[in-house]
Amino acid sequence: MALSAGATLSIEEVAAAATGAKWLQIFIYRDRGITRDFAERAKAAGYEALVLTIDCPVLGRRERDIRNGFTINPRLTVSTIADAALHAGWWFRMLRTPKVTFKNFEPYGAKSVVDMARYISTLIDPAVSWADVEWLRTIWDGPLILKGVLQAEDAIRAVKLGCNGIEVSNHGGRQFDVTIGAVEALEEVVDAVDGAVPVLLDGGVRRGSDVLKAIALGATAVLIGRSHLWGLAIAGEAGVRRALALLKAEIDLAMAIGGWCSLGDIGRESLRRIESVTLMHSRTL
Repeated sequence: MALSAGATLSIEEVAAAATGAKWLQIFIYRDRGITRDFAERAKAAGYEALVLTIDCPVLGRRERDIRNGFTINPRLTVSTIADAALHAGWWFRMLRTPKVTFKNFEPYGAKSVVDMARYISTLIDPAVSWADVEWLRTIWDGPLILKGVLQAEDAIRAVKLGCNGIEVSNHGGRQFDVTIGAVEALEEVVDAVDGAVPVLLDGGVRRGSDVLKAIALGATAVLIGRSHLWGLAIAGEAGVRRALALLKAEIDLAMAIGGWCSLGDIGRESLRRIESVTLMHSRTL
């Protein structure tokens, strides 16, 4: 699990509850002391890696959020009241949950979720540069993954600076409305690093077949975000388990029908590109 520094539970609380491998996803903050603090807390809590996000030095114009009226502290409007009436069970569960806050930032900013969200938005340094990646490498001796890479040149430079992994990501398509999809950049990045470090795909993974396409293009692994968040929103822990089970079942089904006995059997020869759609074809048995 890659925990966001902006999660509603602290680095230490998650570490105490989770027995599996854990990474911490962070940004370069204007106050480098906060970045250092997070790295030190992650180390002390047993996190194995840091995931530095580089594609959000400023917040993009997220027009879908604007259209939907999304805010950190939801306002009561006619539409939200109507939505609550249609989803009474969900709202009732939300009312019973603990108050939402950003635990990791409580020592540095305001206590209310609204004030803290504003504070966090001012923390990220818009002038972040490769020098900051070098600096983080000097204070963190564990694996360092660079998240937000979409071209070969950046991947090569990251490896030269000592990064141990590349996360090909466009931040869910929310940051820059004309950027390419992560899967479209994957092949170029894989070829550029040439096996020097693992290459991970982040974004757009909705089905098990999406996982196999990424593997075919050379990804070491994929990361998911929205799939399990949808499950969480609907049914809590049981919903997350269901979302993960669906992905696993779809992977198994696609491999069985396609004739692949292991992930190692899936390569670029397994893909066919038809216009803008990438399809897979069965292996000859």
